[in-house]
Amino acid sequence: MLSLNLLKFVLLLSGPIVGYHLAMRRFKVPMRGQVIEWCAAGGTVAAVVQIGWLLVFDLSWFATTTDMLRAALPVVGAYTLFGLGLGLAAVATPELWRRPLFIGGLVLVGLSTVMAVAIHAAMTQSAYTGVSGVVLGPGGKPAAGATVFLDRGSGQVERLTTDTTGLFRAPLESRAKSQAMILICVPGGLPVIETPVENSLTPPHYVFNPLPRRGRVVHGQPLAQRWLRPIPSECWPELAKRHQ
Repeated sequence: MLSLNLLKFVLLLSGPIVGYHLAMRRFKVPMRGQVIEWCAAGGTVAAVVQIGWLLVFDLSWFATTTDMLRAALPVVGAYTLFGLGLGLAAVATPELWRRPLFIGGLVLVGLSTVMAVAIHAAMTQSAYTGVSGVVLGPGGKPAAGATVFLDRGSGQVERLTTDTTGLFRAPLESRAKSQAMILICVPGGLPVIETPVENSLTPPHYVFNPLPRRGRVVHGQPLAQRWLRPIPSECWPELAKRHQ
């Protein structure tokens, strides 16, 4: 994605600039209209080069030629318009100021493009922050090998296993966190049902809750805590023995 955006930026600027230099070389004393036309033509050629690049390297695909033309026209129009604007700026600027102003403009556009790419990458990354947590077993020690079930709100329930530090982790879109639920099963303890923690700098900790020594634990109790899926049998081995 970064390389593609950089390619678009290079072509967007290089097309009109090449057109400007060609106009200056072709005509000893070019008229303003000629400079503007060549800059706009340079933008058009740059757009065609970009579209051809995407097609050759299979970065874009269209079912029909009509679809391709429909998608290409806005790109060609935008590049041509940018070249037209650059040509107008060139003829309206005194030749003595033209070079420093162009260089400053290129730097500003380049920095803006880099910032836009960085912001887009950050937003994309934050959209897939995922779900994570640390499961603590008896005595507050990390529960290695504990089973964690992730219900994303749709599809099949995903089965996770904690590592030696009690950590579990899975990718999850931010927009899906409001519907997701996690079911944590530690041998000898009650199942823990929670919603994923949002905007946490460190993985949240889930504390072990031992089975009561006396009294009956209702098998369907987690249903009251919004776990709408069937409870996996491995979460209830000891409870099942008590109910026999």
